[in-house]
Amino acid sequence: MPCFPFAAKTTTYSIYVVPLLAATACGYIVYYVHKDASAALEKRDMRNRYLPTVVDQIARDATSSVPTEGLELQPEELGQLRFLINVANQGMDDWNNFTDIDQFQTSALRYQLNELSYSLSFANKLYTPSFRGGYLQEAQNKVILKSCQKKVLNYWKWEVLWGKLSTNFHPYRVDNIMLTGILLLALAMYEGATGDDCFSKDGALELVIDDTHKYKVSSGILVDALMSNFRKSQYCLYACEASMNALVANDANKGTSFAEEIKQQFREAFIDDFMAADGSVHPIRSHLTGFRIPGLVGAMNDFSVCCLSGAVLPDIALRAYAICRKEYMEVDEKGNMKFKGLQGADFIDPGNYKGSKAALYGTSLLAARELGDKVAADAILKLIDANADFQRTEKDGVVWYDNVSLLMKGQIFRGRINTIKGYVRAITQPMSDAVKNGPYLSDVKYPEVLVAKAISRTGTDLDLVLYPGAEKRDVSLPIKQLKPNTTYTFDHGREFVSDFQGEATLSVTLNGRTVVKFAQS
Repeated sequence: MPCFPFAAKTTTYSIYVVPLLAATACGYIVYYVHKDASAALEKRDMRNRYLPTVVDQIARDATSSVPTEGLELQPEELGQLRFLINVANQGMDDWNNFTDIDQFQTSALRYQLNELSYSLSFANKLYTPSFRGGYLQEAQNKVILKSCQKKVLNYWKWEVLWGKLSTNFHPYRVDNIMLTGILLLALAMYEGATGDDCFSKDGALELVIDDTHKYKVSSGILVDALMSNFRKSQYCLYACEASMNALVANDANKGTSFAEEIKQQFREAFIDDFMAADGSVHPIRSHLTGFRIPGLVGAMNDFSVCCLSGAVLPDIALRAYAICRKEYMEVDEKGNMKFKGLQGADFIDPGNYKGSKAALYGTSLLAARELGDKVAADAILKLIDANADFQRTEKDGVVWYDNVSLLMKGQIFRGRINTIKGYVRAITQPMSDAVKNGPYLSDVKYPEVLVAKAISRTGTDLDLVLYPGAEKRDVSLPIKQLKPNTTYTFDHGREFVSDFQGEATLSVTLNGRTVVKFAQS
């Protein structure tokens, strides 16, 4: 039965109603755009008045922030890292600890897997660069392989069918930077942390879209796909995420300059097409209509810009953090943080769509650490540690938050271990010659031995901090890349001699925090 009395018969209403509705819609859009633009201009003027002072203060505070060398994972951080390693070590078809809601938005498995990979590589690069070939490298490798499965990548088939009305399911020739960009970043961060270029080899990975559409790729093929899409796009940026970080990280490993080739065009497009007049970035914008969704994300969007833009757009990252510091954060004289001006998705965990402050705390902590704001970072950590809703759980030395998605567990962990320009260094600085050519810890039995620090500073030394996984124990530490038949001396004076292959096995008793340091005699 018709819902309206005129629906069952021919009328002449439509020749008047349709144009009227169209005119009304257009009028509303023009009104909204004009109102939005006016508000942005007012906010721009307000921000321009305070930005010089706030930027100067952030720069001054950052110069005396935490050191960037000799970093060491603390027990709480080791406990959270153990949880991530345990998840990475699950079987290829084991999805416990993952959120499996949909594969099209922020809770998709690909985002969880890549965050997991980034977190492991981040810890490896900053804290244990001279620990290679062991449990941390193996965990990263497993996550990357797991991210190429049909269950993870089948989303592209349906996006092509629904969004493009096509059956060409090729996953990287056109668009789909949420595969090529985020996967290449995982591969590049893995190589930068471990020195292992296995994913550069032809056919190193197989991307499985469905049972009949499978594609052999390497990191080089993904680079070519990114560059091809960047060059063809009128915006330089292309659907559906704006990022050059994968190219930056790959260039650091390979000595190439792909990012530099498009950097200026990317910058101009990012500022002209994806930033409002008030200096905030549009979180979502239609590439077909240019329309954006207003009021969806407030603080969390600006915090994300601080975290992700530093390697390519450092001035924009600093400005974004200055805006965040002024408009979203207040720290009292007792070091207590109060957030303000929040809206919409600032109160949602994007990894499971539940109400939570996990994303707000995770992104703000990452940003504060990255910009060297120790006061804000310490205050945010207090909020995290005091938040009962996260349900911090500890069992046998493994630490996790029961009521936080895996995606946000990773971000909170990265925020906790980040340091000034930590993310920028992780993706832009190649492995140092001392780390690349000097002694390294090659493997230990997990979780009996936990590596909190591993670095060679001179190429002839090694500085380790180790913990037992549980109780006190005697362990063997295989050391490689020593100078053959050479004497090395521990800090306490004991000596050992490497064999003809430049290797040695050290016997050590782990009893709580245990320091092992030696250098060539």
